Amino acid sequence: MQDIQIFDAMERFLGYFQAIKERSPLTIREYRYDLVLFFRFMQRLRGNVKPELPFDQIKIADIDDDFLRSITLTDFYAYITWLSRERKCSPATRARKISALKSFFSYLKHKAFILNENPAVELESPKLIKKQPRYLSLEESERLLDAAEQNTTQWSARDYCILTLFLNCGM
Repeated sequence: MQDIQIFDAMERFLGYFQAIKERSPLTIREYRYDLVLFFRFMQRLRGNVKPELPFDQIKIADIDDDFLRSITLTDFYAYITWLSRERKCSPATRARKISALKSFFSYLKHKAFILNENPAVELESPKLIKKQPRYLSLEESERLLDAAEQNTTQWSARDYCILTLFLNCGM
């Protein structure tokens, strides 16, 4: 993502998240991306930019405290719907974006004291379907052990024992 000018409250939030909450640089980068995407969406939703302006060129540096105070739960729902329909984001991706929004708006209320009410407090994440682990069949397990047994390095016996332990313990 190109270096985009962001507004002061967002810059302070990202600094807080990195310095105080000690989030990784990757988390900070992803939250930055998620928040920029949301505020670009909001600029377009509110009609603050020309509809033909490419999405990645929408400026957000001029967002102020009044704009932040005007955001409602309905705006979040519109954004999540847009992510699902237009951007084809998976439930896990939408959940991460919601987490970024909830953290940011909590910061605005409890740390920056910009908001009197947190509009994201009632925002729910989509239900995530847990993937079932994939187990090896008996034939696959046997082929794996055969391959380890045929390996003729100094570590062959060790590898065979490790695989046997893993397979017998369901690891």
